[in-house]
Amino acid sequence: MKEDCKTKIAQTLCKLNIDGLLRWVNKNSLLVVTYHGVYDKFCRGTLPLFTHLHVDLLREHLKFLKSNYNVISLSEFTSCLKERKPWPERAALITFDDGLRNNYEVAFPVLKEFDLPAVIYLTVNYIGTDKLLWFDELYLLLKKCLEDAVKTELLAEYLGPIPDSCDIGELYPICSKRLKNKSIMERMEIIKRLKQLACIEGNPILSEPFKFLSWEQVLEMKSSGLIEFGVHTATHRMVSELSPDEWEKEIVAPKNKIEKIIGNTIDTFCYPNGVPDVDFFQEHEKFLKSRGYVCAFSAHEGLNSPKYDQYRLGRISVGSDISSEINFFRLNTAGFISFLRTKLKFIT
Repeated sequence: MKEDCKTKIAQTLCKLNIDGLLRWVNKNSLLVVTYHGVYDKFCRGTLPLFTHLHVDLLREHLKFLKSNYNVISLSEFTSCLKERKPWPERAALITFDDGLRNNYEVAFPVLKEFDLPAVIYLTVNYIGTDKLLWFDELYLLLKKCLEDAVKTELLAEYLGPIPDSCDIGELYPICSKRLKNKSIMERMEIIKRLKQLACIEGNPILSEPFKFLSWEQVLEMKSSGLIEFGVHTATHRMVSELSPDEWEKEIVAPKNKIEKIIGNTIDTFCYPNGVPDVDFFQEHEKFLKSRGYVCAFSAHEGLNSPKYDQYRLGRISVGSDISSEINFFRLNTAGFISFLRTKLKFIT
């Protein structure tokens, strides 16, 4: 009911062209849109994860962006940074986090259809492997446990208190948040224990949306001239949980690896999770600068004004919730939703 109300309000505001007015007001700000996974083999709603969007919605968004923004490439953006010149009016940058295989199989053909550039931030040590990110693996394990009617008290033994009756859409956010706040060793131990309760190998198609790109796919996308790449760490560790002696391995080594494979300079970074002053701090920004990165993208929700901080650039995240509804997307990308969140505390 709450989302229905928000959707109707967004529709009304767009009919009044509020988003158009804000695009004009914010014409000198940079919009950075963030996606993760894009799927087409499942019906809408079958993946209740914020990070996975149906291709029909992506196509609708790209059509809107192409008509209303100057979508620029990563190289155009970094040239503006290096040369200290303004980006074009109504500039927009399209980004994908993690480096999932469906970025190539599903999203790339749509980007080619609209002739729009994008950047993919790679979890470098996972590219070309069968590994899954821990939070995606958690989702699959919880889903299997629910399907197999694993007793709540068994799950609670590893994950903490769990509501007596809940579905995967309710259970997953609770558990992923709890595990995110644990150390990497504790996190991996819990995943290991959950594997004793469930087995995702019994239904391999479930893991399909979570598989990673191959280096061959990376090179093919690079050769198209539309897709560029950046670093999302080596193994998707939040940089705030890294000790200083791990910074080279997680931040610099993946940069060197991509550069060696694709033959291009890699000088942009994207923080996993990415909440400023929680998942990264000023010492990490200084380290990035010292190692040749010219900018870094955070999870701060908002547009980037001409007085931007280039090592904590804001983005507008889009996923399988109200953020993907086209009228809400229009308002969000124009800066309306972030204004309400920060100034009026109206939308949570």
